[in-house]
Amino acid sequence: MKSSTFGLVIISTLGSSKALAPVNVTWSNCPQTTGIECATVQVPLDWADESKGMIPIALSRIPATTPQREGYMFFNPGGPGGSGTEFIQFTGKEIQSILGAGLEIISWDPRGVGGSGPNITLFSGEAEYGDFWKPLVGGGHVGAHGNLTITSDVDFLMTQVSTFDSAAQSLNQRMIERNGDLLK
Repeated sequence: MKSSTFGLVIISTLGSSKALAPVNVTWSNCPQTTGIECATVQVPLDWADESKGMIPIALSRIPATTPQREGYMFFNPGGPGGSGTEFIQFTGKEIQSILGAGLEIISWDPRGVGGSGPNITLFSGEAEYGDFWKPLVGGGHVGAHGNLTITSDVDFLMTQVSTFDSAAQSLNQRMIERNGDLLK
């Protein structure tokens, strides 16, 4: 295991900054990958109210391959819902080859994605998940009429707007009921 220390400065949306103590990050080889290291750091669930607890943030990096590290490139592919750690596993070495072998390429999973918390749960399992989406898939449903270049598919989809709205509202209500304060 390798260890490195980062000093973090968090900038709030109000423009003030809060300096934090350096965080010691312990890196180890990521499972099922070569040349990529993984780590987890703990951060507050709510920076404005740290009494709400801590959550894990998953990190991955491709170490510099030169004798002297030149710096760090923090990279996240954006989203919503994209895993930065998975992105680095697939494209990190290419990014490093473009930017320079002396840079460590580091990414993370945003909150609620991949290996980062909080763990947001919408369904108790595959069966409940399938039952929720069942009205929107299958023959005679939205999934069978997705070609928007065919007038009859467009007409069918327009008749399903209320079904989509209902599903979105139900999903939102489920999110609030099952995850409450984790979403604030």
